[in-house]
Amino acid sequence: MLPRELVACVLVLSAVPWASAQTSAPRKASPRKAGAPLRPAEKKVEPPGPPDLAIHSTYTTGAQVSVNRTYLKGARQRFEFPGLTLIAQCDGKRTVQVNDAARRFMVASSTPPAPSAPRVEAAEDEATLDMPAGAGGPAAAPRGGMVVETTTLTDTGERKPMFGFEARRVKTVTVRQPDANACDQAASRVETDGWYADLPERSACVAAPAPPVPAAGTGCSDRLETRQVGEAKLGFALRSTITTTTDEGKDVRTVDLEVTDLKVGPLDAALFEVPPGYTEVKTHPELLPALADGSSVAEAVFGSLSNGTSTVAPKKPGVIRIGVAAPVNKSGRPLPVAMLRGNLVASLGKAPFEALPVTGATPAEVDRDAAGKACDFVLHAEVAELKTSKPNKVGGMLRRVSGDASVPSEVHNARVHYTLNAVGVQGKPRLAAEAKASSGGGFGVGSALRVAKFAGSLYLGMTARGMLGGGMMGPYSSFMGGGGGLAARVMNPGLGAAASVMSQAMGAPGMGVPGMGLPGMEDASSQRATQTVHEALSKAGKQVAEELKKKGRS
Repeated sequence: MLPRELVACVLVLSAVPWASAQTSAPRKASPRKAGAPLRPAEKKVEPPGPPDLAIHSTYTTGAQVSVNRTYLKGARQRFEFPGLTLIAQCDGKRTVQVNDAARRFMVASSTPPAPSAPRVEAAEDEATLDMPAGAGGPAAAPRGGMVVETTTLTDTGERKPMFGFEARRVKTVTVRQPDANACDQAASRVETDGWYADLPERSACVAAPAPPVPAAGTGCSDRLETRQVGEAKLGFALRSTITTTTDEGKDVRTVDLEVTDLKVGPLDAALFEVPPGYTEVKTHPELLPALADGSSVAEAVFGSLSNGTSTVAPKKPGVIRIGVAAPVNKSGRPLPVAMLRGNLVASLGKAPFEALPVTGATPAEVDRDAAGKACDFVLHAEVAELKTSKPNKVGGMLRRVSGDASVPSEVHNARVHYTLNAVGVQGKPRLAAEAKASSGGGFGVGSALRVAKFAGSLYLGMTARGMLGGGMMGPYSSFMGGGGGLAARVMNPGLGAAASVMSQAMGAPGMGVPGMGLPGMEDASSQRATQTVHEALSKAGKQVAEELKKKGRS
């Protein structure tokens, strides 16, 4: 009997007789006949890459319509927004943000940072890592609970031609439900009714990693579990309506996405390079000088009605539209007035209300502008007071002992006066009141995101958690890379790129308040003071909405 090893060898050789024959007994080359020409070596023919694409899209949220242009060529993508262009150079593992008006650009690497070496601590130090200041004993167990996100996909079976592709209609519902122990108790429901098509496949492109959002200092962290029901195929969103419901049905926001033009054909490679003569900068305030005047990164991405980089959407039946005049600052302290108005606009973005900025040098001019934009009311606000003082020593000490790392060294108090007038009626205000806010309770990340929500209201309204948590591109990784939550699957690459820009700005150095862009207000005291004013304006907007719900348009 043959040894076991020999049997195995025979079996292997018998399985690949052609390969073994070629190895053991190579054929001798036939001699070339005299005068016969040499045959040139056959060149390997590479399969053609996917065709270049040029895509124009519009995004409508409330009263604002924004336009995005997307260009795809090989391993590169270009996304043009009203005041900013993002170039994803996948082959170079970097993304470039370009401001053509200022002739400046900023580069971000797409390579994830190397993981830091694990820290080794002495046993006695391990026991005190998470101890509250001034306390003794073992570290407290980490707090938090479970958040379940369930996405249900339903293919309706409907099909229709769109831009030369067959589009399929798919409805998506994502429900976010925290358990009783979760730190973030906000539940939400995102419903998407969309038409999707299969565009030519492209290689993956990793998006630039976003800077980490600062920790809130609460020691509380939730676990996220995602579930999927149904196997419907999505793809590139050619048209979709996304409705987000939060706050137990009290907050409903809708975003409409529509591709208006899609062309297949060669694109100039220069579109995907930084134009010659541009200056490289390192921060968003340097890239976007308009931030110094109170503009936001979101206005560069989505445009602004104030400067004409976005347009007014037709008013839908049943909607109450409110024009918001630029707030008057009488506090005696520098404040970003344009951003203050932005926050007030966002605070009035819940159905059945929608708000937009109105302009004019006099109340009469503001009223005319509001009438031209089909507004029902005009809201005027005035920052009457902004005071700073030291916190109560006893309260501050108790919070420090409890482990609250966000205890401020100063307390800021803001008071805002506001009036609401019906369009065409300037003499008698419909509502005249005031709103107050204080930073005495401390501002964590939740507060910072709430008061800054106007900066990204277009995409935050879709679901901030789905976009800012983890990756953001979902199945569009072939265009922008990354994984992402289930809620992120409803986007097309242009909206995904917008979210990428916004998340890059969130908490980036030199941005002052995360996501808000406040150059010159990088110190904590100025940040908190401005946040307090935003909080007061948010309260004013809420009070206006409550008043109108009680009395309607009359």
